[in-house]
Amino acid sequence: MAEAEEKGLLEIEKKLQKYSGEEPNAMKYVEALCERSSYLADVDSEHLKILEALKPLKDGVAELSQIAADLGMTTTTMTTMKSGSDAKDPEYPKDPGLDLSTLRQRLSHLQSTLEKVEESEKSEQQAAEDGCHRIAEAMKYIEKFFEKQPESEKEIATAATAATAAGLQKAQLLLESSVETVLISKLGSLKFPMAKRLGELWKFPSDHPPIAAVLTLGKHSIKVASWNVLNRNYYKYIEQDTQGLKGSEISTYHEAGTRENKIIEKIQEMLQKEFHILCLQECWPELLEQLKGALGHHGHHEMECSGQEQDKNQEVIVYDSKLLKKLDVVLHAAHIENPKKVVTELLLQVMGETTLRVVTAHVPGAPFGPARREFADCLANMVKGKQLPTVLLGDLNFPEKAVYPLLMDRGLEDMHFVPVSYPTNICQGSFLPKRIDSIAVINHQVEGAKVKAEALKADEIMEGLGQVVELLSRSAEI
Repeated sequence: MAEAEEKGLLEIEKKLQKYSGEEPNAMKYVEALCERSSYLADVDSEHLKILEALKPLKDGVAELSQIAADLGMTTTTMTTMKSGSDAKDPEYPKDPGLDLSTLRQRLSHLQSTLEKVEESEKSEQQAAEDGCHRIAEAMKYIEKFFEKQPESEKEIATAATAATAAGLQKAQLLLESSVETVLISKLGSLKFPMAKRLGELWKFPSDHPPIAAVLTLGKHSIKVASWNVLNRNYYKYIEQDTQGLKGSEISTYHEAGTRENKIIEKIQEMLQKEFHILCLQECWPELLEQLKGALGHHGHHEMECSGQEQDKNQEVIVYDSKLLKKLDVVLHAAHIENPKKVVTELLLQVMGETTLRVVTAHVPGAPFGPARREFADCLANMVKGKQLPTVLLGDLNFPEKAVYPLLMDRGLEDMHFVPVSYPTNICQGSFLPKRIDSIAVINHQVEGAKVKAEALKADEIMEGLGQVVELLSRSAEI
């Protein structure tokens, strides 16, 4: 392979790591996969197969993705537009209202097309319905521009100030969220691998590595982490090798009946590294019994569970009672179809001073159901009800790009997702890495306390985790 091609492949590999880790973006990820396979198709026929599989994925969302991009360009034009003599310059941007009118027509046409989708596969109908929902949500922001039709460049510039521009940005993000949801779902439904099968190379007791950050709240530093420990009842998917992890340490520990012990060891290691808040997803009764005993030996850690003692799948928040005092806990039944799948809200007082809200959730993973909307409604209502510095830690089952626009649409503009630098799970079928676990802060300023967050590196969370996430990050380099 020529030196230029090797450099080109190296750049593509960097893109694959970036768009599956620190900056999750399914469209750019698919484009990088196509670019990679185009390079390698001449030397490996498998890459022709990959290109054939990826083409309909890109084509299926191409129009919606292009409209979102065009909307972003139009918004930029609006925010840079001036009035007066500058507008007479022939190179000056044209009336953005004309662009918006065209985009509105294109969206309406696409919505009509999607409403007529009658595919034999239920997933295609659901994807079309999801697209219609996002278009409807985006259109309400576009329509606001036309409620009072500007009559001059000056009025256009006025109309394009903060509120209008922010609304159009929300519209763009909502459209992109639909693209993200469809693509990440499709990448998990392909029938052949596009990344390395990790199998015996995977030296970790869960299919999710944990993520962590340091919060700064006033004068206090608080270490927080989130980890989906992989519920024992889901081991059947490991045995079926849907993610290419059969034969890994998950298999070894499960078959030996020691996986609970190994998970507890990892939790204890994090607590010994002075993590103050640890949110766990997919816990089961036997694990919780062992965890309760382990925490008793530490003496200053408490735990809050999202379910009853014998519930087979629940979330847990472990916190350091030396630094944090429990004020209240509320279990929000956010999901109509699964009332036991709650969103946990824990209010903690930090060193007798500021109150911090901790939220953890494991959002149901059906790609096109109501789960994301229900979660967004729940979190927005919670935060608006009592304005406090808030940290969200959990497995959202989707990349942030598929969830954040729904939260922004519900008024959570001051929400910031922490840029975790590595993927946290594996797509079924394709074996491609993806990041679906998230940490976010909502920066309500109360009595001078504003919460900020900075991601921790994998090796700062537990020993050897850096090697685990490096393996996962580079697994798409085939």
